[in-house]
Amino acid sequence: MTTFTLTGLQAAYVVGALRIALDGHHALAEHDRMIMENIMFELSAPMNLDDEVTKILDNPSIRLKVPGAAWSKGGVVLDSGTRFRFIYKQTHHEGAIIDGFWSLGEERFHTPNQMIKRLVQQTGSGKEAVINAWHSIDVMIPFSNEWVRLNNLRKRISRRGMQKF
Repeated sequence: MTTFTLTGLQAAYVVGALRIALDGHHALAEHDRMIMENIMFELSAPMNLDDEVTKILDNPSIRLKVPGAAWSKGGVVLDSGTRFRFIYKQTHHEGAIIDGFWSLGEERFHTPNQMIKRLVQQTGSGKEAVINAWHSIDVMIPFSNEWVRLNNLRKRISRRGMQKF
């Protein structure tokens, strides 16, 4: 058995990369998923890395994804280059999946919910906005002119099995 020492920041990067891998690979065998979750726990628990990992995952300048990577969640796989749009109170936002990130202008987000929280922080009455990305974002189906709501795409896939778009 080989042992090595990691700094807190190095361990936080490893935990962050494992979290992203787990989020993006729903088809992992249960045994493999358990091993990865155990590694994450063993690295983060003794050093209380939750805050550091969150900073890494929330920082779009830190690239833990592979160039050209697709984004996937809930059986939906969106290839790099897939366009998306989000319209809120007559404000139109349009971007694309780039290297596994939700890219909007110069900003990159790991999840569509993270992007929406950045765009809409408060309601008109000053309360924290709670918007479900699955019910609010449309994606352009490749090789068509059809915009499809993420949730409808997820429903289609649940009937047919995992499918790339």
